Amino acid sequence: MTLVLPPRGIATRHGKGTRMTEAGMLSIVRRGTTYQVRYASSNPQGVDRQPYLCPNEDTLLILFQHCGLDAWSMQQTQTELRKGRLTVLPLVCAPGAMQVYFPPILPVSQMTARAA
Repeated sequence: MTLVLPPRGIATRHGKGTRMTEAGMLSIVRRGTTYQVRYASSNPQGVDRQPYLCPNEDTLLILFQHCGLDAWSMQQTQTELRKGRLTVLPLVCAPGAMQVYFPPILPVSQMTARAA
């Protein structure tokens, strides 16, 4: 079974409210016992986001579950990563999960304004 979500910017009905989703790509590479996960938005005007470091495979699986990846995609990704390969897969995720795992990289001007 594959989880199919609408493309970015399409509102989906969930009970009384609407929920927006964001589409992009995850790239995952194994570095020793850790995993580096990067997100790139499909929106050309999307903001750059910080990478997420997973200390082990269990943490990576939790990330996948929170982002709504289906079991088959998780299994295929794990297999490729165990072989030492880079894995890239499409992702449609709720903006809340994006903020938790991949916060935006702030421009230097905004970072200095927040520090003041």
